Amino acid sequence: MKEIKRFSRVQIWVHTLLGLSVMVLLLTGLPITFSDQLGWFMSLIGGPGITMLLHRLAAWMLIFTATFIGVHFILTRTLLRRGEEVLFTLKDLRDAILDMKYALGLTDEPPKIGKYDWIRKMNMAGVTFFVILMAATGLMLWFPLEVASSVSLTTIIAVRTVHAGLAIVFLLFLLAHTTSIHLRPDKFPMDMSIFTGYMTLEDAKKEFPLWVEKMDLEAGDGGSVVKSQKNSLYYRLWVGAVAVSFLTLVIGSLRLRSEGLAGLRLIDAGAWATVGLSTALGLTLLYLGAMIYGQAKGLGRKS
Repeated sequence: MKEIKRFSRVQIWVHTLLGLSVMVLLLTGLPITFSDQLGWFMSLIGGPGITMLLHRLAAWMLIFTATFIGVHFILTRTLLRRGEEVLFTLKDLRDAILDMKYALGLTDEPPKIGKYDWIRKMNMAGVTFFVILMAATGLMLWFPLEVASSVSLTTIIAVRTVHAGLAIVFLLFLLAHTTSIHLRPDKFPMDMSIFTGYMTLEDAKKEFPLWVEKMDLEAGDGGSVVKSQKNSLYYRLWVGAVAVSFLTLVIGSLRLRSEGLAGLRLIDAGAWATVGLSTALGLTLLYLGAMIYGQAKGLGRKS
């Protein structure tokens, strides 16, 4: 079956690191925040010290992966004069309205979309917004004494609540994103394109017709081959710089002494809170396993 390349190696690894960091943050942050209900998981992975260490390591991974994405996005447009069409446009707004009409049975045809539809673009925008807020509030909680010299205690307490609240909102987003994009019934057991980088030409024509048409025009040979940058000096320099920066700051962060502040608390919430939060934790573990499985399958693929 004929295949086309949908994602580059950089995109695959960025998605993997972003997903892993977010899920580790949730798996460690929820027990820290709701220790009465999820203290069992904290004990399972080694106690409060190990849990906090893993949380901070995942935080660094999230910050640097997101920074890489932002710098990569800017440089590919300014220096290489190319890049993905990921910014929301008026066409996406029209597609969203048409998509809703199609879902309600008010029209017979869904919108024709390019490489990324309005839902995926909204996902990217939402993740960007989330990372900025979580990084800002998380760093304030990590270094409360330094922050306290500039803001009031009331502000720090509010930041603590915002940080924990955002984590819960993003947990809901993770459940929706993974279910609607990756664990789709028509791609059972899961959509592997973000892990292998490839999808069948037949599926591409059905799901992303405008993208295939654009490749046909650019390549002139059916769009079956997308040029890879995996061996370019640009790619190697980026990988090396990110690896050195990440390791340097992670090692430096382990020497910091600030313990930070905890998040929200549920008081006398009853058994339902323990069951509900444990279920959410279990689903996050399931999705983490699915991501590891997908990445393993992608690495084992012979291109």
